[in-house]
Amino acid sequence: MNVLFISNGEAEDMIALSLIRYWLHFNQDDRVAGLAIAGSGKSYIANDIPLVAPPMTMPSNGFANQSWKFLFQDFEAGLISHIKGQYKVLKKLGPQIDYVVGVGDIVPVIATWLIDKPNSFVGCSRSDYYNDPANPKASSYSSTKISMLKKTRSLVFPRDLKTTLNLQRLGVNAEYLGNPMMDCISHSKNLDLGLTKYSRVIGILPGSHDDCRENFRSIMKSVLKLNMNKPHTYLVAVSNKEDIPKYSKDLSNSNWFIQKTDPKHYVLKNNKDEIHLLNGYFGNILMSSHVIIGTSGTGNEQAVGIGIPVISFPCGKIQYTKKFGEAQKRLLGKALTYIPSPEPSIEVLIKCIDKAFNDSAYREEVRKISLERFGEFGASERIVTRILKEITPNYSDY
Repeated sequence: MNVLFISNGEAEDMIALSLIRYWLHFNQDDRVAGLAIAGSGKSYIANDIPLVAPPMTMPSNGFANQSWKFLFQDFEAGLISHIKGQYKVLKKLGPQIDYVVGVGDIVPVIATWLIDKPNSFVGCSRSDYYNDPANPKASSYSSTKISMLKKTRSLVFPRDLKTTLNLQRLGVNAEYLGNPMMDCISHSKNLDLGLTKYSRVIGILPGSHDDCRENFRSIMKSVLKLNMNKPHTYLVAVSNKEDIPKYSKDLSNSNWFIQKTDPKHYVLKNNKDEIHLLNGYFGNILMSSHVIIGTSGTGNEQAVGIGIPVISFPCGKIQYTKKFGEAQKRLLGKALTYIPSPEPSIEVLIKCIDKAFNDSAYREEVRKISLERFGEFGASERIVTRILKEITPNYSDY
């Protein structure tokens, strides 16, 4: 069987890869390929999954819907010709494809419609929690998108139960099996952070887009003013290994001194606190942190998904705008403390951090939210198993 995975974004690519791993585990003889509609496709490339069309990283970093300026920049960079090229590839390969798995927003569904093949859709980008709580039956999927899902006869796997129930009510063939985003958190056993049970650990997630270093500077500007009584360890997720020395340089004028310089792990100290600049250890950062200060999209969500309180504020020029932060606040509820000021007051920030560390009732509420909105780990395997059960007559042989 020839299976095409179509995704539209870096996070969506990672989710597609998680699904591919289970697909090939169950069906080793199937041939799989990817189509990265937006973004670099680096998750596919790094794992030797062939791409049916060249990827293209957009100037907007995939956020053209947030600004006409971003959209215009994408057009100038060749968005139209890129779309035309992908369209031609899909039409040419269509007869050879047996099954399609779309991951992301509605764009992969449109691509699937062009091929007109049996398909499933993992709707990881939309949630009804984004909507006004006063209208619980409103769907985050427009009537046009719902119509498209029906036309393509997609087996739909939304990201949460609330979204699933609304889609079912509107006649979409939807099932809730958990959020596969949570299966994309890798953890290394070989990383020693030197933490003890007494360590107070704050994770910092500046994001992975082109403004991530700018976000890091903004976060650290606030962090350096905290002057809290107890020592803290900060774990910083650096998206590109080559940027670690740059992040270190940003701290060099703030009384931080380098203690360790491994290519993927710098350690800096001052007279009280410690900072670890880490690349490739995202899961270790989440699993070790008591609270997250984040200007990340997927990263903030994954933190809440494992029950960690998150603090955020508008930052940078690309993703974490006020509009994005407010939307993520609706998505994550009380698990995310969103401070609307780009330069939050130190008193407010300390109060938020103390609550995350010391308020056991609040931490328990965050854990409940994580289960309600993200479900249990293992959604990727459950989704692939459900698809194979649908399309494989002898599924009981697995």
